[in-house]
Amino acid sequence: MSAKGENIFVAPWSSRYHPDGRPLSYAIWAADEDHTLLPKTDLIAFFAQSGGELPRLVEWEKVVEVAGDLMEAVDIYPPRYRVRAFPTKNQLTAMGNMLS
Repeated sequence: MSAKGENIFVAPWSSRYHPDGRPLSYAIWAADEDHTLLPKTDLIAFFAQSGGELPRLVEWEKVVEVAGDLMEAVDIYPPRYRVRAFPTKNQLTAMGNMLS
């Protein structure tokens, strides 16, 4: 909970290796969280406990291109972005999905 009494999900920075051996970082943008602080990562994994079309894995640049208006840079280090809304179905479709 923040100093303002808000419930905030602080998405962890995680990593894994691409099949070609390159390291990749990722964070989860959860549909079920009202307020999230996302770290800047190579990939964003979109997830909803309720199911549907998710999960979805998208490169950071594509997320910013399609849904950057939902992301507010926060003046902290390491860099994080405040999100208070989940992308719409149309935005998710426009982003594509590396898992498919």
